[in-house]
Amino acid sequence: MLRSVVLLSAIVATLAVEPLPRTAAWPHLARVTSPSGRPVAFSAITLGGALVFSANGMPESRRLLKLARGDTLRATTPATYSLDMTSGPVTFFASRGDSIRVVVARNPYGWGERDTAQGRRLTVRLVRGRAVVTAP
Repeated sequence: MLRSVVLLSAIVATLAVEPLPRTAAWPHLARVTSPSGRPVAFSAITLGGALVFSANGMPESRRLLKLARGDTLRATTPATYSLDMTSGPVTFFASRGDSIRVVVARNPYGWGERDTAQGRRLTVRLVRGRAVVTAP
């Protein structure tokens, strides 16, 4: 009897929780990490592309925001963002003398073809329909 009550409570609790928005709504997923493994401060600026992030920086946030063209986001590695570069690229750059690594793959969840680059300033853009990460 107790098991039935616990199971029923768990089912009701999951039904009452609003599902998180699916990351598959955006065509690409970018992971920003540090080659050294330690946290590195970085910024991202959109040059027409869309970068999607949670409102309070926490992945469990239910409110997602899209960075407007020309806006800058400041964060620390590791971080993951959904991207849509159909309207232009997104540039990531490390603070101080550090380097970052950016891996971009098709959504959902970063499966499929990937492109990776490492450096202080990395731009993610579409080239013939494929996401490419370049360092100037």
